[in-house]
Amino acid sequence: MIFTRLELKNFKSHADTILDFNPGISLIVGENGAGKSSIFEAISFALFKSYTTKSINDLVRSNKNTGDKIQMIVRLSFVSNGIEYMVERTITLTKSGSKPTSSLYKIVDGEAEIIVSGNKEVDKEIEIILSMDSSTFLNAIHIRQGEIAELIDKTPAKRKKLIGKLLRLEELEKAYDNLPRISEDYKTRKAVLEDRIQPESELNFELKKAKEEHFTLSERNNALKKDYESLKNDIELKNKEKEELDKQKKDYEALNLKLVHENENLNGLNKLKEEMSNKYKEILRNEEQMNLLKPYSDKLPVYNEFKVSLTDLNNFKQDEKNNKEIITKIEGYKSIIESEKENHERFVSLEGETKALNNKKVELSAEIKRLNELEKEKNTLIHDIDQYNKDLDSFYNDAKTVLSEFEEEIETIKTNDDLNNLESLVETLRTNLNNETAEIDEELKKLNKENISLNQEIKSLDEPLSDIKEVDNKCPVCQSDISEDKKNELIHMYEDTIKTNTKKINENNEIIIKLNKEKSLKDANLLKLDSIKTKIYQNKHIVGDLDKFSKSLETVNSKINDLQGKKNELEELDKIIESKNNEFKELESHDKKYLEANTLLKSYPDESKIKDELYTIAGKINLEEEKLKEYVNADSNLSLDMSFETLDGLIKDLSEKDTRYHVLLGSVKAKGEYEEKLKLKADEISQKENDIKMIKKAIESSAYNEENYRNMIFLIERLNDKFNGYSKEIAVNDNNLKIYETTVETIEKTIEANRKNKEEFIAVKEYYGLLEDLRTFYSKDGIQKDLRSQSRPLIQKYTREFFEKFNFNYSDLILDDEYNISIYGPEGEANIEMVSGGEKIAISLALRLGITQAMSKGNIETILLDEPTIHLDSFRKQHLITVLRSMSVIPQMLIVTHDDELENAADTLIRVVKEDGISKVKINS
Repeated sequence: MIFTRLELKNFKSHADTILDFNPGISLIVGENGAGKSSIFEAISFALFKSYTTKSINDLVRSNKNTGDKIQMIVRLSFVSNGIEYMVERTITLTKSGSKPTSSLYKIVDGEAEIIVSGNKEVDKEIEIILSMDSSTFLNAIHIRQGEIAELIDKTPAKRKKLIGKLLRLEELEKAYDNLPRISEDYKTRKAVLEDRIQPESELNFELKKAKEEHFTLSERNNALKKDYESLKNDIELKNKEKEELDKQKKDYEALNLKLVHENENLNGLNKLKEEMSNKYKEILRNEEQMNLLKPYSDKLPVYNEFKVSLTDLNNFKQDEKNNKEIITKIEGYKSIIESEKENHERFVSLEGETKALNNKKVELSAEIKRLNELEKEKNTLIHDIDQYNKDLDSFYNDAKTVLSEFEEEIETIKTNDDLNNLESLVETLRTNLNNETAEIDEELKKLNKENISLNQEIKSLDEPLSDIKEVDNKCPVCQSDISEDKKNELIHMYEDTIKTNTKKINENNEIIIKLNKEKSLKDANLLKLDSIKTKIYQNKHIVGDLDKFSKSLETVNSKINDLQGKKNELEELDKIIESKNNEFKELESHDKKYLEANTLLKSYPDESKIKDELYTIAGKINLEEEKLKEYVNADSNLSLDMSFETLDGLIKDLSEKDTRYHVLLGSVKAKGEYEEKLKLKADEISQKENDIKMIKKAIESSAYNEENYRNMIFLIERLNDKFNGYSKEIAVNDNNLKIYETTVETIEKTIEANRKNKEEFIAVKEYYGLLEDLRTFYSKDGIQKDLRSQSRPLIQKYTREFFEKFNFNYSDLILDDEYNISIYGPEGEANIEMVSGGEKIAISLALRLGITQAMSKGNIETILLDEPTIHLDSFRKQHLITVLRSMSVIPQMLIVTHDDELENAADTLIRVVKEDGISKVKINS
């Protein structure tokens, strides 16, 4: 399986991320918390819907700006067995809950064809395509933090547990540990069922007895129900007789009640008649008083009109006075306007001139301000150019120092062409070094193989040599008789061969030490060249920026020269503005007087209109004076000289009398109405007295008898008591019959349950035995032991293959039953604790890949490494980098790390940063 593309929308801290994966080593770097590991988690979620959060909804990135609905999307494209697939997982969050969806597509000619949809369906199809489930993927392909170092550094017991966990043997161990609890549940269930089983004969006896008692009670209850029905008919006949008596009683009581009500109504009518008679007498008294108040009521309108006319006269005289004052003011304002008109016109002219000059000053000031900004911009550009030149010189000196070790010289760096030439030279030197290192590796591999062969030959001769020395005249191989001379000849031949091989091994070891030193020097030089190569890319940006800054500096200098002449123009303009402002201040008070007079003049009406109004007011004054004289002549109490206070007192007295008059007038108007009501009320009383006489006659002729009625009630009560007794007894019998029926049903159910308990008991007993057998099967001495025994040779085989692929100095690795590690190299068998730290990390990586190979049922195409350098010192980190760079046998590696040192081993660099809580990705190939 090869990953080709990953798309994330609202997945954890990734708002919108797209990653295109290439073959080779892809390094995912970034600070802690930037969102690196989320990429691996997204891959696991896309393939198998596995996640590490408490809830699947926690994977969805929250965003207040998205409204009520948020959707998370993860799309992963990958190639398996030459076929390209794309899996899509989504989660949609709303206020009402969450909805996950899954779809799997096959990519044909660039178009996506749906294979299957649905969460479970997609999970199942992916397991078929990849030939692995989620646990196998996480344990085989995904190498977690610290796993590489732990395989070697842990004790054998912990190593055994770790490898067992990777091989998923811990799941068998969990099953073994969980089986006792399940087995105990079934053991308890078996005991409970055994206690529940009852003898069938006892249950059948109880069933027969309950049915017989039910039959006896049913017969007795049926006879009682017949008597009950007969009594019920007698009660119905008596109730009908009582209904007739009830009707007679009801009519009798209704007549008596009606008589009481009619007497009460007659009393009420007499009382109302008396009240109405009193009210009528009061109306006659009010009519007499009203006639006395009428003359005063007639005077009130005249006095009110007099007051209005007197008020209007006073108002007209005040208006006349006010208008004369306004005419005097208007003439004064006209005089001021005429005298200040010339000063006002000069003031307005100055105001326009000053405004134009100030506008020009603002324009010049803005240009002068731009000049200051350009000066600052010029200083910043000069500083940046100096700094970039220093950086470029520093890089040139560093590169010159490194290349001098290769007897190479370079020219001063000024342009990108210079950097391209340097890059070409560095790449040539790197290629040469890599070729030389490869030749050394080939020579080391050849020497190691030769040493292994020589050591094996020495080992094969040690035992025969020892045997031939101890056995008299016997061949140690075929056990045939040999002479003393032949024995000595064989001893000499064996010793010479061992001596020659030992000498050759020592010579080879000296060459190996020399070659390893030479290789270390070349690796160190290669790291220096890699450093220069990385900095070349950075300095290309510097050269480009220097060119831009230089052009910007020329443009700024040109603009500064253009603006220098504006300063003198601004100084001359300030003097002119000052002169104008002085003249402006002198005229300001004159303009103020002119404007005030003009404003006030405009606020008054036209002078001719005011004079016309004065003429009109004089006519109104004469008219009102004539009208008032007429009122005074008509009433001696009125006078033109009287005060408003005196007049208001007279009006108030008249108003009170007028109010009283109109109140009495309303009462008197009802006089005829009361006369008619009194006549009607007398007729109503006469009718009511006749009605009472008729009711008394009806009561005397009624057939109702109180004693007969009481006797009938007593008889019905006795019959009802007997009837209720029958009812209660029947109800008790019916209830007891139901109890018997329930008892029969319960016993029948108990018999059925007892049969099922017997059947379940047999099944539980058999299953309990099966669980005990399974626990023995899942134990450490059962299938776990078999799987460990079968997996170790496979792991050793694949680890040995990786030793050869990585050109290691070691030829084999052995895991014994207790997971102690032994390795075989040029000097034969060695303990893992005796090798160097760098070799340990290489051996550990090969072992981990051997485990992956054993679990993945074929060639490894992709591995995911999560923080592989964690817990490693700097030496072991460098060795791991060297090994990773040589791992061309694995088509694709994805590595998550925060360690910048691994960047030299990467074919593709994926940098993850977090800005404002959102993870963003930048890819450098």
